[in-house]
Amino acid sequence: MSEKQEQKVAETQEQDQVQDDGQDKVDQKLNEQTEKSEQVEEYKVNRSNLEHSNEDKKLDQNDEQKSEEDQKNDQEQLDELKQSDDEKENNQNEDEDDQDSQEEIPESEKSLEKALEFKEKANKYFYDQAFDDAIEFYYKALKYCPLSETKQCSVLNSNLAICYLKKNDYETVIQYSSESIKLDPKFKKPYLNRITAYEKTEKLEEAIEDLKELEKLDPDDKQIKTKIFIMQKDLEKLNEKRKTEVLSGLKDLGNTILGKFGLSLDNFKLNQNDNGSYNIQFSK
Repeated sequence: MSEKQEQKVAETQEQDQVQDDGQDKVDQKLNEQTEKSEQVEEYKVNRSNLEHSNEDKKLDQNDEQKSEEDQKNDQEQLDELKQSDDEKENNQNEDEDDQDSQEEIPESEKSLEKALEFKEKANKYFYDQAFDDAIEFYYKALKYCPLSETKQCSVLNSNLAICYLKKNDYETVIQYSSESIKLDPKFKKPYLNRITAYEKTEKLEEAIEDLKELEKLDPDDKQIKTKIFIMQKDLEKLNEKRKTEVLSGLKDLGNTILGKFGLSLDNFKLNQNDNGSYNIQFSK
């Protein structure tokens, strides 16, 4: 082979080598781009999976939260239903009690034994100072107490009076005490309760009358005599107070009327006569 031919072959081989190197670089670059593309795609897939996973977690949390709220709502509804049932039962019991208290018990259905059972319950409430409950059961006992048991009926009326005395309901005290005395005029307790109620309402004349009745029942009781004496003094003071209030009111009224004529009650003098009566003298 000549030198030119060898040189040409060498150039051809060199060109082929350059082409191969270039192709290798192209292939390498394509591979790199492919790898990057695959990495990008993998990243997108992973990111998408992560987002879906987060969404699933949120959904699970929402479901859990919703489940807790549903349970809470269900419990609240159950509580409301239970409370409603309790209220209905209480109202039904109250209605039955009211109906029972309003209905009159026929004499044939009354029972001393049942009356004493109610009385025992009432006594326990009274000692616990649950006076409203005591009143309820004393009243039931009174309803079931046969009319022939006058002493027991008198005691129950007196016990009701004591309960109302604890509640400062003096007019009702007078009512039940009077009924108790009517059933058993020799029973002392209702007199004492009624005397206290009369004192609290400034009905001292009536209180003194009850004290005198007690004195008849127990003439040897010195405390009753002392109480009568003290209350009579209190009555005198009360009458003076009442008289002053009445005269003051009349004076104001008189001055209003007389003022139209240029006069006043100071122009009139009230004098008491020897027999206790009064006369009025006019002075200018």
